[in-house]
Parts: sequence; structure tokens; C-alpha cells
Amino acid sequence: MPPAGSVDAQSPASAAPTLGTTAGLPPHWWAAGLSLAERLRLPGYPVQPAGEERLARAQRRLERWRDSHGLGKDGHFARLLAERDLDTDRLLALLAEDPEDLATRAAAATGRPAWAGIVEAVLEAMPAEPDGHRHHHAPQPEGWEGLAGFVMIISPFVRFAVKRFDSAVREDALDHLGDVAGLGHQMAEVLAERLATLASRTLVLELNVHRVTGRLHGDTPEERFWSFVQHFSSRDALAELMSEYVVLARLLAQACDQAIETHHELLARLAGDRDEIMASIFHGEDPGALVEIQMGGGVGDAHQGGRSVALLRFAGGARLVYKPRPLSVHRHVNDAIGWLDERLPGYDLRSLNVLDRRRYGWVEFVDYASCADDDETRWFYRRQGALLALLYALDGADFHYENLIAAGDQPVLVDLEAVFHPEVRRPSRLGWMNDDPAAFVLGKSVSRIGLLPAIVWNEDGDVLDMGGIGGDAGQTMPFKVPGWSGSGTDEMRLTRENAAFPGSRNRPSVGGQVADPTHFIDDLMTGFRAGYQAIAAHRDDLLEHGGLLGRFADDEIRVVMRATRLYGSVLMESTHPDVLRDALDRDRIFDFLWALAALDPVRRSLVPMELEELWAGDIPLFTTRPASRDLWSGRGTRARDLLDRDSLSRSTGKIRGMGPQDLTQQEWIIQASMATRPDRAAIIGAPSSARHSTPPSPRLDPERVVAAVRRIADQLAEQALGDGERVSWLGVDQAQASQSRWEVNPLGTDLYNGIPGVAVFLVQAAAVTGDDRYADLARRAMTPLPQIVDSLVDPAPGSLTPTCGAFFGHSGLAYSLTHLSGALGDPALRDMIEPLVNALAASIPADETLDVVGGAAGALAALLAVHESTGLPVALRLAGACGDRLVETAGPQEQGVAWPGTARGGPPLSGFSHGTAGIGWALARLAAVAGDSAAQARYAATAHAAFAYERGQYDSRIGNWPDHRSLPGRPTRDDGLPDHMQAWCHGAPGIGLARADVLRRGAAGAEALNGDLDLALASFLAGPVADNGHSLCHGELGNLELLTTAIDAGRTHLTEARDRRLGVVLDQLDAGPRCGTPGGVPTPSLMCGLAGIGHGLLRHTFPDRVPSLLLLQPPID
Repeated sequence: MPPAGSVDAQSPASAAPTLGTTAGLPPHWWAAGLSLAERLRLPGYPVQPAGEERLARAQRRLERWRDSHGLGKDGHFARLLAERDLDTDRLLALLAEDPEDLATRAAAATGRPAWAGIVEAVLEAMPAEPDGHRHHHAPQPEGWEGLAGFVMIISPFVRFAVKRFDSAVREDALDHLGDVAGLGHQMAEVLAERLATLASRTLVLELNVHRVTGRLHGDTPEERFWSFVQHFSSRDALAELMSEYVVLARLLAQACDQAIETHHELLARLAGDRDEIMASIFHGEDPGALVEIQMGGGVGDAHQGGRSVALLRFAGGARLVYKPRPLSVHRHVNDAIGWLDERLPGYDLRSLNVLDRRRYGWVEFVDYASCADDDETRWFYRRQGALLALLYALDGADFHYENLIAAGDQPVLVDLEAVFHPEVRRPSRLGWMNDDPAAFVLGKSVSRIGLLPAIVWNEDGDVLDMGGIGGDAGQTMPFKVPGWSGSGTDEMRLTRENAAFPGSRNRPSVGGQVADPTHFIDDLMTGFRAGYQAIAAHRDDLLEHGGLLGRFADDEIRVVMRATRLYGSVLMESTHPDVLRDALDRDRIFDFLWALAALDPVRRSLVPMELEELWAGDIPLFTTRPASRDLWSGRGTRARDLLDRDSLSRSTGKIRGMGPQDLTQQEWIIQASMATRPDRAAIIGAPSSARHSTPPSPRLDPERVVAAVRRIADQLAEQALGDGERVSWLGVDQAQASQSRWEVNPLGTDLYNGIPGVAVFLVQAAAVTGDDRYADLARRAMTPLPQIVDSLVDPAPGSLTPTCGAFFGHSGLAYSLTHLSGALGDPALRDMIEPLVNALAASIPADETLDVVGGAAGALAALLAVHESTGLPVALRLAGACGDRLVETAGPQEQGVAWPGTARGGPPLSGFSHGTAGIGWALARLAAVAGDSAAQARYAATAHAAFAYERGQYDSRIGNWPDHRSLPGRPTRDDGLPDHMQAWCHGAPGIGLARADVLRRGAAGAEALNGDLDLALASFLAGPVADNGHSLCHGELGNLELLTTAIDAGRTHLTEARDRRLGVVLDQLDAGPRCGTPGGVPTPSLMCGLAGIGHGLLRHTFPDRVPSLLLLQPPID
């Protein structure tokens, strides 16, 4: 039977036979294979049938369609139907239409579809009964994962296609090109795998139906599987299958037709161009007869009727690449590479010979080759940097790992169709993001090209760098790929697993060792800088009338509207047997694309074109011309003026604007992007094995601190993007969901990475330095704040539910406003606090994060600060709700309590940011202000139980608390001791800080807390200064909060140690701040970046004027 959950599943094809009059098929069998668009084009219109059963089934199908992909919300389904000139009544009539009536309407207009004739011809060519022995021991070709038996079932389609191909080749006298039989066999292998893949899910369903109904024969699972194959190898059984799964029949016939046409077309073009190919690509040498064609599969995606790139091999060993699209853009990029190479002595940039035949063309084949030594590898990356500069000028895109070949010391670009890529911005559900100047800058930067790291990740920590510089072999792919369990048995079923990435040919190697691009960043930067400066210096040559850039004006270029992987996934899901009985059900699957574009008018307008190409089995293709604002589909449909601006003028403007400031910006984006690679990101916070004393430093000079703060604030002003009322920044963000994942993004709305943290530092800097420029910059950064608050208080449909935490969550934004509203003297900012606080009420009871950074503990502390600053009763009430949530989720441990939700697969975490130190600290703060004595006791008891858990976690061998996190790529310690850190977030400084702040407030349990504080201080003070940089989260200035707070708690003898370490930091800052990012790449943010470094300097120098943001203290009046 069909899978559970299917709607109105009809009887499977293995039910009682129903033979018809044409090739064993019933009359009008093909009608249900017509798509919605095809039915809408037919004359007349169906009326709802009188039969109640058919109408009820249609009604259920309609409801399922409406409820799919979230279409039933916010009027989306009605709008989808209206765009197709439909309403629910008319769609219901189409769903209920009798196939005979539909066939009659179709016959009057277009006749029977061509694919139906192919299916009937295939069946008519079959013998009535199969050979009873030839399938049982059929081989299973390597890589087909047990589909060999299914290949036997669909083999009549393959034989039909090969016979037609052979006839066409001989009829057009193309057999002189090579061994026609051999080429036909190659086509058959590729086609067989394609057809078996299309049919596999349906055949597995039927296999299970036969198994559970006892209709299989044999003593073993394998024998029973082959009895199933034997049954469906008969003409009558296959006819039943095709008439039941009409859409599958259509797909099989269509694939056969395309294979015949595309292979024949390739040979005809080769015959006509052979002499020119010999002259322009093979340097006059005859390559011999054609012996192999590799088309589809791993060679290229199918577009425009199954056409794809093909790799040809000839008898003499030579190889050739065929591309079924215009290659004028490839010729012109070659010209540009040559132009740049003339201006870069010693670079010798390589491009590939091309024969452009207007609608298709031929390209020189380039094979992977290793480098001889490290010097060649360095030149590889210098050349890659120069090409990156050229692609930046030409607005390139989609140059991922598959579109570059490492040919020794030469990076060779092999797919050049996506230069002059227009910007088709995707509207955000959050309106304030659409006008973000930082997003605009990033969208036209080097990051869009695709050569730099493009990290794809999942919640399990699997990551893959898909950039042209990445493609690391052996990484577990972060998305599941379909496979089969129990292949070749009657227990066969579909599985989805994360496979290992096999690697690609884009990375250089020496002696079999693939190069790590992070070791060659300097070479990449050298090449980029050289290429950029050459282009900028000679831009007039490019831009002059009739110059190189103008040659691209009418070239066909590809526009990537959606990821190829998304289209492939949709096509895969559309082969489920539940949607292969009636084409309207498959259309429902395809409407996932409409749902994704529901709020994006441009992409939504393209959905009909996408559907047309998906029905052809193609990956949808869109193209434009650099001098045009129009867009063309792969089927030739033209959408006029769809683009806001033609890409040629956009690139021209970019090249005119290339100069020192832009170069600096692009260099930062390159460095920041390289920092996001998993092998770089994993080393953040790694402890040093060094143990040495702090170097002596002169007495702390406040004026020197103020000068350093000015430099940081000025740097933030220089990096601010936007020349109007609104400014923003680009940063390297650490994701809340994965502490080892980093991204280059416009700054968001959180306190940790976002604009609020930067703005709070700027107003603090303005207050201490007296420079109003910094306050004005903060005010301009907060320009979109009303929209931001509205989006959090009243989220747009489909928006993610915001977390409640202080550093990731909107309690942190409310906390930030307590600082900004007073410092800027803006009552409008203060008025936004209460709505934000009220909006927290819904997220607190369901919070699972619980910690300071993203959960209820942070919200608790932030709300107490808001209450202290504003007196809002709701803030204190919700702080109590946070405390209650933390008490109810605490889990008893062998010693004390902890929060299993922080464990992430291991023991519950210790530490301030994500662990029990921060949660216990927050509860202790609440206990100090709770009005109810019972509540006070409950909060205080849980807080001290949390501290007791951590007390039991202390490891005297390392003189610290172990870090129980499992971070991908983290270096393994050689000494066998547990991992640990010295940071505010994890380790002794944050754990000691929690105790020091609780002691400062006069809480009970001082003896035990002082003991913990002694251990933390000893651990921290024994270590080096700024071993992990200067940041707040995991650098020296965050660690120093332990000393500043301990001094405030009465340990004044620590003042000298704090000032001495702060003096060392000032000495180091003369060489530039070291942010808490991979490689110390500068970023503006509070917790890992420049704003936090500036805040730390102010906080530890002027603790009476500057409150601690790490402790979420309210403003100081």
C-alpha cells in the first residue's frame, strides 16, 4: 500500500489487471499526465461531476494543496490561484475532472501528447512475456546502488531510445565519427541510470506492496526481489504500471526523447565543426575517431530540454568539452584575462581555447595536475587572487569549487557564464534590512563571486566550504542525500544520509598533499592587490568606447535566481509515487517554489517559467545580456525590464569607483571570508600551554587609554557604511547556534554581534572623550530602530521566533536602549523599551536555551537592569518568570544542580556565557531583589546549588574548570588532560566573575564563593596576557572584568595586577587590536570586536563612570 499519510491513494499498479486497446493501455490513459498549465491552455472548462465520491476526493486534494508549504497562511493560496486566473472552485473542477473528459478536451486542441506515443511504442515493441532466466543473475554496475534490477524493468525504454538513436545517426550519415554501437551503449548506460532513478521510488513502493500481500516468490530476500523484477518485466505488468503512474510514464518517455535528441544533436554539430575544432583547439592535429561521450550526471546539469555539458574522448587520447550554449562570453573573458596578464608581468594567466558557434561551442579540455613544490602553490594562489580581482571588476558570480580546475600552478576558470551577474535582491521579511547600506556593499563585493569560502552547515556541526577556494575532501556534507537500504532485496527502502564529500579538482597539491588555502592567504592577497591595482590604473582602456568591456554588451550570461541544489531537491521530491498518478499532485510539489517567493515579486513572477522547465526535467535556467534589463527563461520566454539596472552599467560604475578605499574594504572582506573556513574557526579560544609571568609595565595612564579609545572609535567611524542618515557595518559574526561557525554579515540587532553593542560603546566613548561625533554616529546607526522594534514586537508572518537572551535576543536590545536613550537624550528610544519587554512574555516559558547569552538567564539579568533604570514593573515581573523557568528546568547532579539543556551531548557546561556560573549568577541577582521571601529562598538555593555543581567540576590537574563542549576541528591535547579556556565565556575568569559579583552584592555562602574565587584568580593570574587577543568574550579585556569586579568586592590588592595587565594590552594595541575572531580579523562588534575592546578599556580605567556590559549593569547616573 502507499505510504502512511498519503491522500486518497489509489490502488497500486499491481492490483487487478485492466488491459486496454493500445499496447495494453486503457483508453485515455495519458490524460492524467497533463500538467496544470497544459490543462489551463485547453479549450473549454470542466464542470464539477455529479459523483459525490470523486468530488469528495477532489475536495481533499484541494485542501492538501492549500495547506502545503504554508500556502494557507496570509492569503498566499488565493494569490497563487489568482496569478493563474484560478479560484478554488475552478481548481476543484480541474481536480475532479474525469480523465475521459480531459482527454476529449485535449484531443480537440493539441491531440495526444508526443510522450504518450513513445510509451505506447515502447510497450508495443516488447514481447508478451520476458525471458524467464536472463534477469535473475543480472549484474549491479558499480555506483548504481542496487538499482540494477530496476534497470531491467525500464530496459524496454532504453532499447527503444538506442534503436532510435542508431537509426538517426545512420540516416544522417554521422556514423563516420566513431563507433555508433559503442556510443549508443554509453548513452544507454547513462539513460538507464536516469530512468531507474526516476522510477525507483515507485518501484520500491510496488515492491513493498507485493511483499506484504504475499505475491513475491523465493526463499531469500534476494530471490523475492528478482521475482518482482521478473513480474514487472512483462508487457502487461509494465503497461499496468504506466497506466497507474501516468506521470512516471511521461517522465520516462520524455527522458528517452531528450537523450536521443541531445546525443544526435551533439554528433551532428561535431560533424559540421570537426575541421575548425582541429585547427583552433587541437592545433591542427587529428584526434582520431570519437570513442566516448560523457554527458549529464557529474559532467553538468540539464537545461533546455535535457541539454548538458559533455566531455568527448577521441581515439588518440585527446579530449574536448562541448557546451550547448553560446560561448561569446567565454571568448570575451579570455580577452579580459589576456588584457590583465599583459599588465601583470610574471603571472602568465591561463585561459582555455574556445570555438564559439553562436548557439553552442567547443572548449579546450584542461585536466587536474599537481604542483611541483610549494613555490608553485604560492603562485597558484597569487594567480587566483588576480583572477578574483578581475571577476570582481566583471561582477562575476557562481564560481564555486566545480567551476575551477587546478592545473599545476594555474587556477583555470572553466565555467564563465555568470559574469556581469545582475543584482536581484531578495526582499527581507524585515523591511528595515532592505535598505541596509552594509548589505548593499556586501552584495556587490568580492564575496558574491563564489571563489571565497561559502560555508554551508547544519545543526549537527557538519560543514562544507563550497567556494572555489574550498571543496575539502572528506568533510561530511551538511545536507542529506538519498540512498537505498536493502538494495536488491524485498526489504529495499529509501534512506537519507550525510555522505562524505569526495573532493573536487579545484585545489592545488604537492606530492599528493592538498594545499590548505588558509596557509596561502598572503599570496592570495598579493595577487588580488596586484590585479586590482592594474585594473584601476588602466580602467580607461577597459571603459573607452569600443573597449574591452563593451564587447560583453550582447553576450548571453546566466542569472542564478535560486540554488541548483534547491531545484534538484524539488525534482527529487517530485518523483514520490503519491504525485506520479496525476500531474496536478506534482504541480502541488512544485508550488514550494512559489511559497519561497511569496514575498518576493520578482522571483514569484518567474515561477511559471520555472515550472515549465521542471516539467521538462530540467534545472531552470535564466539568462540576460549585460546591456539589457530583460530576463529570458531556458525555454526562451522573455520577461521585460525585470532588472532594476543593466549589469554592464553597474560594472562600469564599479570599475570607475575602484580605488584605495574600496581596495581596503575588499581586502578586509577577503580576510574575513577566509576566517570563516572551518579549519580557521575551530581554533578560536584554544588555550595556550605557555605559563609565564606578566611583563612589567608602567603605571596606567588614563590619557593613554582615552587616546586608544579614540583610535578605536575613529576606526569604527571610518568603517561605517552609508553616506546618508543611516550607517551600518560589516562584521565577522559568531553564530549563536554553533560556537565554531563564523559568517561575514551586515551587523544585526543583537547585543553580541550587532549594532546595539557598537552604539552603546560609541555613546560611552562620547561621554568620556567629550567628542560628540561618536554619539552622532551611534544615533545614525540606530536610525532603523523603530522598524526593528516593530518587527520584534509584531513579527512578520513566517519570521523566526526571537530568543529571549541578553546577548542573542531582544532583552538585550531593551537593555541597550536603557543606555542609549539617556546618553542620546532621546525619549523616543526610551518609549521603545516597554513594548520590547512586553514582547518577551511569550518566549520565556518556552525557552530551552536557558543560558546568559541566548536564554532566560540573560533575559533575567537584562530585565533587572531595565527595571533598575526605568522602574517598569513588568520588567521585574518577567525577571521573576525567567527565574521560575530556570528553577523548574534545573536538573539534579551528583553534586548540586545544572541545566541539561546546556550539555549538547556531554556533561552540563560550566562557565558564564552558556553554563551554570552565568545561570547561578542571574538567579542570585534575582534573589537579592525578589519581594517574596519564599521566592528569594528558592532562587538563592538554586543559585548556590549551581555553584556547587561547578565546584565539583574543578580539575586541579589543569588548575581550571574543564570545557565540556565538543567543537568540530578543535585541536586534541597531547597530554590527555581535558580542554579548558581562560575566558569570560568559558573557564576561570567567567566563573570567578560570577562569584565576585555575587559577593559584591553581599550574598550568603561567602566562604564557599570566596574559595571558588581564589581558585579562579589563581588560574587566571598565572597565565599570559592577551593570549587569545583583546576581546570581551574570550580575550584579555573580558578576563579583566574578573579583577575589576573583585576589586569592587573588596579585593583592592588586585588593582596593581589589573593595571599592569591593562598596560600590557595598551602596549599591544600600538600594533593594532586583536579581535576575538579567527586570525584576529577586525570586526566592529561588542563581544568579539573593536567596540568591546574600546568598552573594556573604558570600563577598567573608569569603573565609576562606565558600567559593565558583561555583567549587564544599568547606566550609571
